[in-house]
Amino acid sequence: VFITAFIAFGPTVGNQFVAWDDDVTLVENEQFRGLSPNHLAWMFATFHTGHWQPLSWVTFAINAKVADTLYGDPIDPRPYHFTNNLLHAVNALLLYLLALRLLARNQPSKHGSGTVATVIGAATAALLFALHPLRVESVAWATERRDVLSASFFLGTLLAYLRAVSSPPPSQSRLWKGIALMLMGLCILSKSIGVVLPAVMLVLDAYPLRRLVLSRRELLSRVNLQVVLEKWPFIVLSLAGSFAAIVAQRSAGAMFAAEQLGPEHRLYVMAHGFAMYVVKTLVPWNLCPLYEIPYNFSLGDRSFLLSAALLLAISAGAWALPKRWPAFTAVWCVYVILVLPVSGLLQSGPQVAADRYSYLSCMGFAILAGAALTIVLDRSTKSPVMRPVAILACLVASAITASLWILTVRQIRVWRDTFTLWNTVIAMRPQTSLAHMNRGVAYVRINDLPRAQIDLERAVDLWPTDPTALRNLANVLSTRGDFANAEHYARRAVEADAEMAEARLELGFALLQLDRIDEAVEQFRAAFRLDPATWPRYRLLIEGLAARGRKPQAIQLAEEAVREHPELAEAQALLVQLTANPGNP
Repeated sequence: VFITAFIAFGPTVGNQFVAWDDDVTLVENEQFRGLSPNHLAWMFATFHTGHWQPLSWVTFAINAKVADTLYGDPIDPRPYHFTNNLLHAVNALLLYLLALRLLARNQPSKHGSGTVATVIGAATAALLFALHPLRVESVAWATERRDVLSASFFLGTLLAYLRAVSSPPPSQSRLWKGIALMLMGLCILSKSIGVVLPAVMLVLDAYPLRRLVLSRRELLSRVNLQVVLEKWPFIVLSLAGSFAAIVAQRSAGAMFAAEQLGPEHRLYVMAHGFAMYVVKTLVPWNLCPLYEIPYNFSLGDRSFLLSAALLLAISAGAWALPKRWPAFTAVWCVYVILVLPVSGLLQSGPQVAADRYSYLSCMGFAILAGAALTIVLDRSTKSPVMRPVAILACLVASAITASLWILTVRQIRVWRDTFTLWNTVIAMRPQTSLAHMNRGVAYVRINDLPRAQIDLERAVDLWPTDPTALRNLANVLSTRGDFANAEHYARRAVEADAEMAEARLELGFALLQLDRIDEAVEQFRAAFRLDPATWPRYRLLIEGLAARGRKPQAIQLAEEAVREHPELAEAQALLVQLTANPGNP
């Protein structure tokens, strides 16, 4: 299982970084490149791009060291992709071990053939998970290290928990619970998804462990309360991790507040997300790196109605079949628990759904498929009539696994480089504003400004109030000398997001070129107040004012900068320079 998964995703090692978070997370970010106390302090304190993932940063630091040693470049992508691939193969092995324990617990046969059936079923479950093209985004996208790393500790936590509650001596039970708690902590340090582990454990307590009795009469029984209360260390850890995750998301502006996304919008996103991962698991076709939230949507849309109907039907089935098919109910409950944090309820990002969100949530579906094959194989040992069915089931499972492998290799190519990525998204979903914007920015980086302008204008047409697209378009227009239109789009960007310092800088620059100096000064001043990191461009403005004979105004701005940010040594030095000869304009 490990080797198969590793070979299947081997082509990812030849991919480049993509200009979608890889740039700001790895290529342009030097903060993580080292393991000194200062580097580690940054990793544990930063909420970079809206995530608290110190352990993921540590693995990136190790990759940077290896890349520098082997290739002379700390951001050579090969070690980063190799590590993602290795972790995914480890996860395939861990899922095999988890499936083996869960299936063996409910294996009716006591004979050796039953063990063989369980092994084959568990291996099938692991391969169906590992080779599914839905996994590609989490593995091929270097930035999503947090997905594959957290999954290793997530699965390790569940394995340790199962060992702890499988009637060992009390001392060993405490030991394994301690190991489970430690692994859960490492999971949360990798990605916040680990906070749902206590809820997943409770589902396992209900089935297949049957430590929880869910009948109305026994729901609040002493035994049930004891099973819940024994998880208090896990719950405390979960609350702490949840707090850190919410602070991280809000600090980066990644989480949409209630006033930004109304209940209708959240309902639309939730229905599509919950339904899509089920559908794409069964029919893994037309997978796209970005399923953007539509600018104009309606709860009367056919896609929403079908998604909502599917979600309600499956949920009703899970609710009605806990006694007849408890495995299905348990898998669906775990699926809901894992998808809920990344659904519209806690919306983060521009997507209505994302392939990477299926990484952990859809493992249960693979285990269900493995369980079905296990049952068929086990029955074939008791009934000759079932033997042809068992052979056919194995052939079908093999064919599906091979087909998934082929689709995965094809999907890996989508992540080969930036232009391949965004060309694919635009070809599949041409109404995706963010894809046009990101491809436009990629064209800017290779100095192809005409194509950049076309893409950015299309992005603004598709999403007229996106401040980032408006600001990027203004930047391209300024670079091409069209300052009047640059002012128009920069002003729209400021109207869309008055707190975006970069938009105010673009507006100020355009106004400066149009010789509307006083208006430009106000925009530069506002940008500096919003973000002191804009000081280099603010300094150029102040020096330019002094050179134009506006030295008193330049001194006033420098004094304001020193007063508001006394820690800026460069501002103090500039003020000293300007006031050295006050009579000289």
